[in-house]
Amino acid sequence: MAFDTLDYARKLEAAGVPVAQAEVQARALNEALAGSVATKVDIANLAAGIANLELRMNARFAQVDARFEQVDARFEQVDGRFEQVDARFGDLESRLSTRIETVKTELKLDLGGRIQTLSWMLGVLVAMNATIIARLFL
Repeated sequence: MAFDTLDYARKLEAAGVPVAQAEVQARALNEALAGSVATKVDIANLAAGIANLELRMNARFAQVDARFEQVDARFEQVDGRFEQVDARFGDLESRLSTRIETVKTELKLDLGGRIQTLSWMLGVLVAMNATIIARLFL
């Protein structure tokens, strides 16, 4: 923004402000505006700073992206290991279930055979006792 101090001073003089006072006010206002208005150089420096910041941020984001890719790769490795463990447990579970069924079957056969033997022995004992009682009383 360009500020014409001469034009401002003339307008103050036309409004009745003494010449010396109009010139001082024009210079003071020019100094105040000069400190608060950005120049083309200021804007160019700011644009360069923003461009530099953008480059640094893009580089940092690239580093972060690379780290995330590493983390993703590690998670894929862990997932693979869990799949191996799941497969092992599945195999173990299958073998254990088969073994349990085998033991159950063996117990049923063994227990069934023992019950038949005990039933036969009990029958023989009852028959022998009946024979002894019959002989004693007859």
